[in-house]
Amino acid sequence: MNISFEQIEKLRSMANVTYEEAKEILEKYDGDMVKAIVELEKEGKLNSNCNNQQQQTDEDSIFNSIKYWFKKGNENRLIIKDGEDTILNFSINFTILSVIFAFHLAVFGFILIIVLGYKIRFGKKEGNTLDVTEFAKATAQKVKQTVDDFDLDIDSHRKETEVENENKDVKEDEDGFNEITID
Repeated sequence: MNISFEQIEKLRSMANVTYEEAKEILEKYDGDMVKAIVELEKEGKLNSNCNNQQQQTDEDSIFNSIKYWFKKGNENRLIIKDGEDTILNFSINFTILSVIFAFHLAVFGFILIIVLGYKIRFGKKEGNTLDVTEFAKATAQKVKQTVDDFDLDIDSHRKETEVENENKDVKEDEDGFNEITID
């Protein structure tokens, strides 16, 4: 088989071999680069940068992903308002770090914000915002309605039980035990 110069150069760039060694191994495997690379790998002649190239690409990808999310976290804000006055305006990154490292203070602060009636919004420096307060009010209303419905169910069950108990006669026997007779 005819081995091209490009194949030899490609193999030499991947392994510590001479032109002659690259040509011989390619001829041994009829120009099959994969088999030649596997053979050189077994012999320990592959360049370390060849093995680490994919690992470096993965690390770059992870780094770029972290950088992207960090940037997004700085762009998006947690905004707390009292009417039209802005009380607090934190980046999401700061908010997440606060929750992680000072959880008890973050929970206390959140409860305080709710009790004081401030509005909580998530949004960008410029653009759309998500009003958390309205969402929380709607959720609280649904929970309250569910609890009220549950209380009504319990009350109606309690009344049914009282009616059933009224229909039962309870007599005390001479031995001191109660006897129930259902009519």
